[in-house]
Amino acid sequence: MRTAGRAFLVVFVVAVCASVSAQYWQRAREEAAAAGRKLLNEGRYDEALSAYGHWASHDMGADLLRLSEQARKEGKTKEARALYRTYFELFPFGYLYWNDQRPEWTNAYWGYVAVLEKLPQEERDEGDRQDLAAGESMKALWAIPARKALYEPETQTEIFARAREILRKFPQSHACAGALAVATDMARTRLSRSGEFVGGHRAVPVIQGYLEEMKQAGVPDRSRIIVLHQLGGAASVGTDAGMRATAVQAYLDIRGASRVSYEKRSALLQAARGAATVRADGRDRARGLFREFLKEYPSGDDADEARLGLVQILQIDEALAAVRQMEKEAPKGTDFAPTILEVAEKCFQAREYDKSVALLQEIVERFPASPTAPSAYFCMGDVYEKQGDEGKMVACYKRAAELKQLAKLERSLNAGWSSNAAFERLGNYYKNKKDWAEALKWWEGWTPMGWCGNGLESMASQRAYEIALCKINLGKEDEALDMLEKSIASSDLGSDRPEVAILFVDTYHKQGKLGELERKLDAMERERKPSGVGKAREYLGLLRMAEKKDVGGLWNAMDHGGHPYSHYDWKTMKALEALVSLGGEAKPFIMGRTRTDADAIWACVVLARMKAPEVVPLLREKIRAEVNVWMLCDYFYALALVGTDEAYAIIRESAEKGVDNEKTAATEVLKKYPKP
Repeated sequence: MRTAGRAFLVVFVVAVCASVSAQYWQRAREEAAAAGRKLLNEGRYDEALSAYGHWASHDMGADLLRLSEQARKEGKTKEARALYRTYFELFPFGYLYWNDQRPEWTNAYWGYVAVLEKLPQEERDEGDRQDLAAGESMKALWAIPARKALYEPETQTEIFARAREILRKFPQSHACAGALAVATDMARTRLSRSGEFVGGHRAVPVIQGYLEEMKQAGVPDRSRIIVLHQLGGAASVGTDAGMRATAVQAYLDIRGASRVSYEKRSALLQAARGAATVRADGRDRARGLFREFLKEYPSGDDADEARLGLVQILQIDEALAAVRQMEKEAPKGTDFAPTILEVAEKCFQAREYDKSVALLQEIVERFPASPTAPSAYFCMGDVYEKQGDEGKMVACYKRAAELKQLAKLERSLNAGWSSNAAFERLGNYYKNKKDWAEALKWWEGWTPMGWCGNGLESMASQRAYEIALCKINLGKEDEALDMLEKSIASSDLGSDRPEVAILFVDTYHKQGKLGELERKLDAMERERKPSGVGKAREYLGLLRMAEKKDVGGLWNAMDHGGHPYSHYDWKTMKALEALVSLGGEAKPFIMGRTRTDADAIWACVVLARMKAPEVVPLLREKIRAEVNVWMLCDYFYALALVGTDEAYAIIRESAEKGVDNEKTAATEVLKKYPKP
């Protein structure tokens, strides 16, 4: 029961962290859906799609389909046909996936066919007649299992053939649109039998072939737009300029062919973004497309995106001039804080700190209620940190943290992220200053935010660790241990957060209560075995080895497979520290390992951390015989750990007079580990 309670507590904490993030999006989605639904019920479909926007476009699809189904069931055949056609017009492919994953489009199609069957023959147009005739072909296509289509080339070939058959026989039908969406989407996402990805930009020639066939068959623009969307998506992931240019043209073609203003608007922005990824002349084209977008669509969220996109491709002075010009042209009341923040970030990256601060100050003075205001204060703190002004840095981080409490900013995800990052920065700042009471205040105020469940769990573990560390240093060890125990017993503790288990065990160790800890871990393992308990058990084992002076056991606990210069895991680090603490008692064993090629570098690192003078000539000898750049980095790193003038003289000599990999490795290590 106790473990279940602990599990509930930490799961609850993680869930709260996740819900803080999700609530912002959920609230925005609900508001967008409510506004769109009102317009939808009034029959103002194009306006409704803009109101739903990217927050809730799927909600509109579901709402429109529900209205269609309601009209069909009530026997309102003509009204139902009009509603279904509106659905196909507004959602040509966006929610068309395999029927075992998302059935919305297929439900719409079969509902539409049912309506057509009740429609008098004289009221059916050619498209209606083709949709009625295409039913069996569509059933055969949709009967193909999705997973077979993903991996089996024969099934992929069958899908291509069936889609072409429907294109050839029923070019005016909505079935044609659905079949082409299936075939082109599969072309973009398919794998080989061995699991190798063969979609993405490799699908471009296939999709272009469909477009040519559609042109010859006289397929309506609505169906062609489906395939253009797929072409744009496939070509966008290509790395060469030709592919990116293909994507840009696909989106411009969508803009020209579509009768849906929201789609035309989105396609133009996509084209501008795509052009921005093509160097040289592509940037000039992107500049023109972004400006064309802003001239035609000066307001809305995507107008903000266009302004940011334009600023991102310009140099600092050009970007700032563009901002000032856009301010003159934009509707009154437009929030330019995000755009100015982008220029301030450019200045920061270029180390033009005074200019960056001036722009950030402009944001907080001109747009104090903007969701970007917390980010401006946060970034200002970063600038002052670079300039070495701790007082102003701390003041800015505190101001960013305070804005978390403002009701008018509380709904902003931007504000939430920046404010929470400020809490984290302040917690670290005061921790480094050993001001544990102040650090505790900021860590307790930190609310982890994010979309990834594993990331949130890791952050929740970090928060537990930081709070416990503060409490230990404030003499509140019992409170700290209780918090750490709950975290360990209830979390899997990702591999990046072993410090929770380490602090837990170290605290018991300092109290001389390892026996009590062992009994506690035994009880926890009997009830549940998360990796957090396993990490605590592993670290306790290392401490027991150190107590027994089990040099061989500690050596074997290290991971000898990696390169010490680039990485060692927590267990290797703790085993290494224990060996170093044993000093002379471990040295004979370690010296013996230097003669084994597989273990030599790790043995040298242990000796270097012991500051053993005999390791320096040994390392010089190893360097002379080595040609692999990574091994050379490891040996130079060991010399840097020794830290003596003699050791650094060897590194400098190799950096100045060495050849090839020796020179490269020595230079790299000197840059990363300069002599203090």
